[in-house]
Amino acid sequence: MKSIFLSLFLFVSVHAFDSLNLTMLEPSKESSIQQLKTIADVHVFIQDIEESIQNGNSISLYVLGVFYMQDHKTENGIFKADITKGIQNLTQAAKKGYGVASSYLALFYLKNNEPEAAIRQLRWTIVKTNKTPKKLKYNASLEFATIVLDYFSSDQSRLEEARDYLLISLKKEKSPVLEFLLANIYNKLGKNDKANFYLNSACTNNDASARIKNFCEHGTLIERVKSK
Repeated sequence: MKSIFLSLFLFVSVHAFDSLNLTMLEPSKESSIQQLKTIADVHVFIQDIEESIQNGNSISLYVLGVFYMQDHKTENGIFKADITKGIQNLTQAAKKGYGVASSYLALFYLKNNEPEAAIRQLRWTIVKTNKTPKKLKYNASLEFATIVLDYFSSDQSRLEEARDYLLISLKKEKSPVLEFLLANIYNKLGKNDKANFYLNSACTNNDASARIKNFCEHGTLIERVKSK
């Protein structure tokens, strides 16, 4: 029986980030941004978005937040990012139920080496948001588990929280990546029978990617874990 490759989450992390495409804007807003030729145009755009927010369009909080998180080059200068304002608007959007905002913040914090803040935002996406696509919640659960394995693998309560999110996601969609994550989580929790069960399930899944199959087939990459 194959056992756990303990560093597998390094691969899964890349996969989860690919799934979390968080920088997209609504097409209409994106089109407007492309027309911002001058700094004056930028200020008019911001005023329009702020007016939209005041009129109750809370998704505009996300649009404005993302806008502030980036520099914008125009014909007569660069409109510099304002990270503080970006975080403020994205946080408000998340509180309005938009998990795409908290997921964007999670990715931002992780890229800035703040895993504690990242998992806090992902937890919000998974549990607290009601205007979030199911697929994004699913991906957030994968990313949450990945970060826990990467940064908090000795914290049993966080491992158990990650496990619980994955098990909920597993009821909705079975995937080799999710099962690999569960195998790693159960291994860290000392539940080797369950770890091996999910590893073998992932390895025999016809939808497993070539990279996962490579991990499964090459024993030199796998550290053996004795079943209890």
